[in-house]
Amino acid sequence: MSKISTDDCKKFLINFHANNLHIEKTRFELTDESPELDLFVKELLSEKNWKRLFKRKPEYDETSIYISGVPVNIYAEPQSKVKLEDIKFVRGFEMIKSDGQIAYLVLEMKDGTLHLGDYIGD
Repeated sequence: MSKISTDDCKKFLINFHANNLHIEKTRFELTDESPELDLFVKELLSEKNWKRLFKRKPEYDETSIYISGVPVNIYAEPQSKVKLEDIKFVRGFEMIKSDGQIAYLVLEMKDGTLHLGDYIGD
């Protein structure tokens, strides 16, 4: 199993958001007709706009995750949970141009997969 890097996590974030724009559209109440949508998506899907805040061992018994392709409710809440013993590392990432409003955990699982974890933005 190869080591997962910060760049791997950024690529994961970009791919996840590219395939699940409905999450941020819901969170920020954007529609396909919103004038700011194109710029918002461009910034959301740019690796250079994401910075890692931390990397640590998991601390909680259970962590929420988003499932790719699954619709979110009106509060853009995660759709599932994973257990502490299945998580190798937890990394926090923030979209730089969002002033702390777009930030998530990326969970590196012991099996080498990545999951988009809890929203940690302001």
